[in-house]
Amino acid sequence: MDRTKTLKAFASYVGQYDSGDPKISLKIKHTYKVAELCEKIGAAIGLEGDDLDAAWLCGMLHDVGRFEQIRQYHTFIDWKSVDHAKLSTVVLFGPKRDADKILEALPLPCQLADFREFTDLEGYDDIVYTAVYYHSALQLPKELEERKKMYCNILRDADKLDIFRANLETSLEDIYNVTIEEIYNSEITPEVFQVFGEHRAVPKLLKKAPVDHLVGHICLTFELVYPVSRQLVKEQGYLKRIMAFESNNPKTRKQFEYMRQEMEENRKL
Repeated sequence: MDRTKTLKAFASYVGQYDSGDPKISLKIKHTYKVAELCEKIGAAIGLEGDDLDAAWLCGMLHDVGRFEQIRQYHTFIDWKSVDHAKLSTVVLFGPKRDADKILEALPLPCQLADFREFTDLEGYDDIVYTAVYYHSALQLPKELEERKKMYCNILRDADKLDIFRANLETSLEDIYNVTIEEIYNSEITPEVFQVFGEHRAVPKLLKKAPVDHLVGHICLTFELVYPVSRQLVKEQGYLKRIMAFESNNPKTRKQFEYMRQEMEENRKL
């Protein structure tokens, strides 16, 4: 596969957006990082050749809908705007693959791309579509074919791994549209804290308080599929730094102390 073609097409598409916007620049960097991680995970589980290129390609294209989401809604929060994963598939594959009628719900005309402009790789269109479509879903469909499931899991693990980095390198104000004071003073929603105790991912609609987003990202580690992904979490050290969050809210501060102890006992840090 000609990766230069992919990189040029991606740069051309995102060139339509304001890279001076912290949200846009965040997602550009995130794209390259996730692609790198997809390749690393794919290689670790034995992929090579076109199969490994396809994993990298999934990373490069997984968040292409984020740029329209920001342009049209000025937020990353899907339930307040649009499902960015589904929007990404529509941007890439067009109205004919818009079974969820995403385009009809957008407030502005969508700036579409063309999947074939991004790659000369043949035979992987449905794999890329499926991996992108489900990359932010709480769970994968049980009936998903094993090969597609593998690519979904590679992308989902890679995405989670770089979210840890993004939360440290980018202002939480820019990511969540809240103030630093709100994050440090807020109290974890009881249902969100309960989900942490159950060691599973936090459903998006449960997140009510600003600090819930941090807890939600911490919980992503429970959903990592591949041993190499769990090893990378420890090597990166990003999760440990997120866990060091010191809230101004006494109850939240005690809850983070509990979470740190729980993660250390379960060897997640």
